[in-house]
Amino acid sequence: MSKALLMERLATAKAGYIWTLYFVNTRKQRNAGFLYEATKMRFRNNDYISTYAQKLIDCVQHFNVEPISAVEEYDGFNTKVSCDKLDIMSNLLDGGYANLVESLTNCGEAAPLKERYQGYILDGRPNIDGDDGA
Repeated sequence: MSKALLMERLATAKAGYIWTLYFVNTRKQRNAGFLYEATKMRFRNNDYISTYAQKLIDCVQHFNVEPISAVEEYDGFNTKVSCDKLDIMSNLLDGGYANLVESLTNCGEAAPLKERYQGYILDGRPNIDGDDGA
């Protein structure tokens, strides 16, 4: 993936994606590696999350992508002038990615927020045939 392709993908995501927000907790277990617990958030107005995603993409493009010179395969070093690329099938992820995807697939929708979360995932998917993601 090149820097130009990364910028193109970000522009595409900004214009034609459906966005879903998940709050995530994680815990490490000896035998299973990292386990994730995700909760899907819903908004009364779908424009809130879309607007947030567009503003976030603008910031990423301006502050993270424009200053780099290249996108390179992850090698353990970051030169600060390149962006690291890591394949989702990399042994460095050690099954963690599969656990994360499974938690997103099997999560429930949030009741009013009562617990603290360790992070969030903003999931964007191409808008096909006017689907609004609801």
